[in-house]
Amino acid sequence: MSSREPAPPTGQGETVAAAIRDGTLRRPSPAAPSFVDLVCAVQRAAGASTPATAHSGALAGYLFDRPHLVLVLVDGMGMSALADPEVADLRERVGMELDSVFPATTACAMTTVATGLWPGQHGVPGWWAYLSEHDLPVTVLPFEERRNGRGLRRHDVPVRDIWPHPSRFGEVAGGMELHMPWKYLLSTFNRYLSGRCRTRGYWSLRHAQRRILRRVQAARGRRAESSVTFWYIPDYDSTCHTYGVASAEARASLRQIRDLLQELAARAPDDVRVAVTADHGLIDLGEGDRAPLFDGDPLLDCLLSMPSGEGRTPHFHVRPGMDRELVERLVERAGGRMAVLSQGEADELRLFGPEPLSEFARRRFGDYVGIALAPFTLAYFPSADSTSLRHVGVHGGMCPAEVRVPLVVL
Repeated sequence: MSSREPAPPTGQGETVAAAIRDGTLRRPSPAAPSFVDLVCAVQRAAGASTPATAHSGALAGYLFDRPHLVLVLVDGMGMSALADPEVADLRERVGMELDSVFPATTACAMTTVATGLWPGQHGVPGWWAYLSEHDLPVTVLPFEERRNGRGLRRHDVPVRDIWPHPSRFGEVAGGMELHMPWKYLLSTFNRYLSGRCRTRGYWSLRHAQRRILRRVQAARGRRAESSVTFWYIPDYDSTCHTYGVASAEARASLRQIRDLLQELAARAPDDVRVAVTADHGLIDLGEGDRAPLFDGDPLLDCLLSMPSGEGRTPHFHVRPGMDRELVERLVERAGGRMAVLSQGEADELRLFGPEPLSEFARRRFGDYVGIALAPFTLAYFPSADSTSLRHVGVHGGMCPAEVRVPLVVL
């Protein structure tokens, strides 16, 4: 939040609260098993000093009945993805449904993987953030300037200005190994995430499957030891962005992943547990469901920087004295498809986790935040040719299809 008095309430908090009560929106809550519980269970089993959560013990007992765990995170594979009859065998193996974090998006969830914290504590608002102390809009996971894609190191931006909490994997000994696509292997975020863990890059899903299979087969019989192998798969999410959740391409991508995972589980030794989860689900947008902002848009005149966060949950850092005008313009632009809450109203509803916002999150999250009530996005784009402007499948909101994720045990 900018260095100013708290933003005045908009009075739209009850709209969001009513949508949560009637099930139109789903707020992650510690009352139900969550992605945070799963992360904490895995971190603790790997040797980190992560505090236990309400459901981490039950999840640990569920997953660690064998000494070796392969945990696969299929980016974007929400519960709704498993409604496809052709992957009914995956749905039949769902041992538990989890709530992801909110915003239900990779930048927030992967920071949770590192820290074991809810977004309201770790302070990452989504794919984009505004570093007010540098007056710099950034793209979070690539660790680069938002406008031109240049690395943030040229601005001497330290890693802690985006990720102030150390990764728990810095406490983990040799039994943990992360498998990431090669293009992410040397990224700033991956170096932050992995801590002391060994990270292996892979060229293809088959390459990763074979390498992980060799790892767990080599551990056969070493029951005095234990291991955790984390495999991150971005392919399904990328396909859904391009073609949509309901597309033949997305269904084919998920079937390919399913086949490789089932083969891995079938060939793994008996002392290996293979589990599959996701960071979020997606929904499809139709024509007219986007409200793009380009340079020169009068709405941007109200802001210190372009909206950050996600298109489904945009954060607005407001120029002094422009609160009322911003809210009026947002309400007009959204046409009832997005509620606009002050930071205080969103915090009172505990949208970003069960605890009050941390001081760091108060700086990073906007003075106001938009909460999509329908399939709708509102985001800034540098040009009409921006690839993400054409995304069909999207996420980052509080729709149940975005929030609900499976825990599949093969």
